[in-house]
Amino acid sequence: MLPRFLSELAAPYVLDLGPRTADVPWVIGDGRSGTTWVANLINFRGESRLLFEPFHPAKVRLARGYPLFLYLRRQADQETLWHFYADIFTGRIPAHRRIDLYNPHLFYRRRLVKDIFANLFAHWVDEQFPGVRKVMVL
Repeated sequence: MLPRFLSELAAPYVLDLGPRTADVPWVIGDGRSGTTWVANLINFRGESRLLFEPFHPAKVRLARGYPLFLYLRRQADQETLWHFYADIFTGRIPAHRRIDLYNPHLFYRRRLVKDIFANLFAHWVDEQFPGVRKVMVL
């Protein structure tokens, strides 16, 4: 219970000091499929800023206006989305209580993105951000 309490205290103040590159692991899957467990395995030392479901439009203000399960064709021209996703994958997204829910530290030099609402635009992200390393949980 103490780590969860520390995470809730630290979440609004998390600083991502990692390089501004989109070379990050991205765990995607369906709800209740084990994506949080896999993300925690990858981040077992707690050295990465775990961005928890940053694409959830009902929970993350920056994602509002986009459908819950957004579908993008690989050739879709979505400049606004591109900037939003670039902020997530490069760590420029500001600290957020929901996104930084599992981050008990204040400073991070790496990041890891975990989301269950991103399956239908994973190929588009693959085209736009080739450095993002996808881990899909089935």
